[in-house]
Amino acid sequence: MLPVIAVLVGLGVWQLDRREWKRELIDRAATRLAEPPLTALASIGPGDAWRRIQLKGTWEAPELLLQSRTWNGRVGFDVLMPFQPEGSTVQVLVNRGWVEPSHRAPDARPPPSSMLEGVVRFPSMLGPFAPDNDPTRGMWFHIDPEAAAAHLGRPLMPFYIQAIPVAGVPDRPRARPPEPRFRNDHLQYAFTWFALAGVVAILYSLWRRRAGREEPR
Repeated sequence: MLPVIAVLVGLGVWQLDRREWKRELIDRAATRLAEPPLTALASIGPGDAWRRIQLKGTWEAPELLLQSRTWNGRVGFDVLMPFQPEGSTVQVLVNRGWVEPSHRAPDARPPPSSMLEGVVRFPSMLGPFAPDNDPTRGMWFHIDPEAAAAHLGRPLMPFYIQAIPVAGVPDRPRARPPEPRFRNDHLQYAFTWFALAGVVAILYSLWRRRAGREEPR
């Protein structure tokens, strides 16, 4: 029993460490959002995640619809679309925002040239139960610039841009405000592991006490 208790306590401590790591991610993202915006794709790397960016260029068809995305409790799609910045030979995938469930047929007509304002994002690590994208059926469940580049037959940057709301620009698709949102339930998980360790310790103590009373004298 003692090794089991030690493992449970270790898992609780690990979750506390994960909590601090997640809080550092949130603080770092907030700091980067406050920095001056980038104006070119060149030299952008993982250290630029959550940096604001401003690009002038043109949208390139087609749209890709990201499945099962919510807005104020409504389920719809996020619209992904390549963007060709002026002076760049490589396009970048942009999450333009949310559209209602009736928007099921991707629009083949690209929007007019425009100024793109957004935030640099890198694809998140997927969980073991995350569904796979199925490009041939138009089923996209997570943003994967590499898979999108192969499907569209054009080079794309390894990151994507999350468009943000811009004053005077139509709100369809509905772009999301640049708010770092990292799920941080690690304190709850830590309490769960510590509670389990306490329960096992109590059961072990009761078993030892009962075994001691039943031993022949």
